[in-house]
Amino acid sequence: MRVLLLTALWVHLASSVLLMGAFFMLLLAGAPRAPAARRWDEAVVAGSRVLVLLAIGSGIVWLLVRTALFESRAQAALDPRAVLRAVLNTWPGFVWLARHGVLLVLAAFLAIRPDVGERRNWIAARAEALLLAALALALVSGSSHAAAITPGTLLAVGVDVAHLVGTGLWLGGLVALALLLRSAGRDDDAEARAYAVRAARRFSRAALLVMIVLMASGVMNAIAQVESIAALAGTLHGRLLLAKLAVLVPILVLAAVNRTRILPALSGPDAMRRLAAFVGLEAVLALVLLGLAAAMTLTTPARHGEPVWPLPFRLSLDALLDVPATRWRALLGSQLALAGVVALMMSFLLRRRRAPVLAGALALVAVGVGVGLPPLVVDAYPTTYRRPLVTYHAASIAAGMATYREHCAACHGAAGAGDGTSTARPLADLRSPPASRRHAGELFWLVSHGVPARGMPAFGGRLAERRRWDVINFIRLLGAADASKTIGRRVEPDRAWLVAPDAGRDVGAVH
Repeated sequence: MRVLLLTALWVHLASSVLLMGAFFMLLLAGAPRAPAARRWDEAVVAGSRVLVLLAIGSGIVWLLVRTALFESRAQAALDPRAVLRAVLNTWPGFVWLARHGVLLVLAAFLAIRPDVGERRNWIAARAEALLLAALALALVSGSSHAAAITPGTLLAVGVDVAHLVGTGLWLGGLVALALLLRSAGRDDDAEARAYAVRAARRFSRAALLVMIVLMASGVMNAIAQVESIAALAGTLHGRLLLAKLAVLVPILVLAAVNRTRILPALSGPDAMRRLAAFVGLEAVLALVLLGLAAAMTLTTPARHGEPVWPLPFRLSLDALLDVPATRWRALLGSQLALAGVVALMMSFLLRRRRAPVLAGALALVAVGVGVGLPPLVVDAYPTTYRRPLVTYHAASIAAGMATYREHCAACHGAAGAGDGTSTARPLADLRSPPASRRHAGELFWLVSHGVPARGMPAFGGRLAERRRWDVINFIRLLGAADASKTIGRRVEPDRAWLVAPDAGRDVGAVH
């Protein structure tokens, strides 16, 4: 069912994007005069009639499948009352109704086939279709993840609208441009080829501006929806975003080749067909990227997901505090890497000897990373960034203290100093900064799975999850109590480093 929902959503987004971009490309190219250009214009408008019907049909399928999933029964998709509830009693339903109302108006307008013989009528007809298509596409943001962000909903939706409209202008325009170049490359009409060259150059300039908007709005969306590296690498939503970035790289490479190599030499039909092939490939990759974006809309935003860290290590500046002797390596490595980045930027400004400067810059960056990163590497686990099930409050600490005394104190000592009577050698001090600065999720992994190499048993099968979190809260209190000894007389309001447990509802729980 979810595969059908994803397919319907991708078809709906793709048809809406292509619809908007088609009319943008028509206006950008200008009113056609050559026979081949007029045939392209007519073909694009005819294709738009199909696209608008496809957008409406896929939107209806999306609504029916969403209704079935919302009510947790497949029969709801064919239940008129259930569908009406989904449309009239939910915000996404209202947005769906508005969006498809605009698409119906656009379909009716395209079916009328107004007289476009005069230039001003042609411009008016294409501009009106573009505005309707842009409005229908922009309304998608009304029920997107951006609409659920508070505070700052208006800004988030505005950024998402800019991203969607930019996608329509760029991706939809790419497909229409590829059709024009292919048509002109097959025709011997010099006027049609000149028309296609002019359109390609106009689109290249416009696409550069649109791509800047897309990248800026994409970064803002990522900041709002992802928020952290852990969420980016550890959630499905974040990994889909990484996949989008991986697809974007070859798209940008193709765009750069088209703009700097092929477009300046665009004259004969062979070069035009080559550009058409490159633009078509860029459009195919962009449609794949759109499919990944559709999948992202059906997943929980990364900032709300539970990250599962995929790597056995992470980077932490705390390592420099625990081992001061490694600070010089990190400093030296950072300076080498910075020098390499500066040299890399300079290599793009040079016309002569660019290759050796580029190679030297990459070598500096590699050496800097090799020298500076190892001191920052610390162990990590799948639950490193997991959010605690139990908050840091007094009742949990009291329960954790009882569990600690029963299962942990014999080895780690009553105060966590590692001086228990059941171990042959002293263990790590749980109150020390290296232990107290560990993420709660890391402590949860160690408590749950144990440390066989050091003789620590696993408690995942012996203690319920809540009791393990209670123990972790007690261990955090041990570290905070030890750190509180360093508090001086001066108040530092901008440097709140010691977290006190919440005792608002549980005063008296710990004695």
